[in-house]
Amino acid sequence: MIKKNSSQTMNPVCPPLQFDTASWFAPELTKLAEHLNDRMVEMMRFYPESDYKTLRTMISKRNELHVDNIVITAGRTAAFYIIAEAFAGKRGAILVPSYQHYELAAKRYGWQLTYIPEDVETQEIKLEGEEFCWICSPNSSTGRFRSRAELLELISAHPQVFFIVDQSYASFTTQPTLTLSDVKSHPNIIFVSSFTQTYGLPGLRIGYVTADKKVIKEIQKVIDPWSVSTMAVEVAKYILIHPAQFTLPIRKWQRNALELETKLRQIDGIEVMPSDAPFFLVQIHCATAAELVKYLLEEHNIALYDATKLRGIKGEMVRITSRDATDNAKLVEAITAFCESR
Repeated sequence: MIKKNSSQTMNPVCPPLQFDTASWFAPELTKLAEHLNDRMVEMMRFYPESDYKTLRTMISKRNELHVDNIVITAGRTAAFYIIAEAFAGKRGAILVPSYQHYELAAKRYGWQLTYIPEDVETQEIKLEGEEFCWICSPNSSTGRFRSRAELLELISAHPQVFFIVDQSYASFTTQPTLTLSDVKSHPNIIFVSSFTQTYGLPGLRIGYVTADKKVIKEIQKVIDPWSVSTMAVEVAKYILIHPAQFTLPIRKWQRNALELETKLRQIDGIEVMPSDAPFFLVQIHCATAAELVKYLLEEHNIALYDATKLRGIKGEMVRITSRDATDNAKLVEAITAFCESR
């Protein structure tokens, strides 16, 4: 009989404090877990609806749309690949830096891409000759917010361009944003929405696309059958039925983020970039981003996102997503120690 050594009997390592994921960090999931536990056997025994009509109907009624304006996907990222496949070989512009899978999805399906600096003013975005434009507000990399008014002006000014609008972070601001019902008056909008960021459920993998019925028909042609599990659909339904359980405390989160930014700005060796969201970029002047990320994970069990390799990023950058005041204080202390050791 083989004896286990002490390392084999140790308790599992505590998961790191996640400052690297741009999603709500503290969802209350107890009641949802109880609901799923009650339905577990039933969910495992039956296929999901082939067209997810019940969930699509719930989303459509909530947004005053027709059910045929919506298609369910296996998460936000999957939606980008499905859109890219449905319109393979098209021309498109991407504002960079932004979510890397816009570019990866488009390149997989032969798109010709143009890159526009994300810091350009909305009214100065040039889209002549483009068929699509990928845009996110607040932007998943920089946290920049573009107002509803300026986005609608841009979309109206280019009726020949389809705008793939990533709505994943729309709830991270208190300012008026585009709404899914805007597809009724602007058929050149393709919205991508997710249950991950707002509800803090990255393991769920369920999202949806909202667009004109003709666009949805093209997207449906490339979707794999039963690509979203019964459990994921059940969670989405539960969230829509119980919105009060999942209300995002955005104002408190924003205050925590502003306090974190203020404290980080007092540290020599780093520079906090402006942001309109509870996440923001930090430029590292005293070392490389990779060195900081490695140090924080190994010495403090804290995870940051290394944004240095994103297209459009200049210099050594990490992205930080604020947590609560206690966790934020741990991060400030750890980064201070790192910078003072350089």
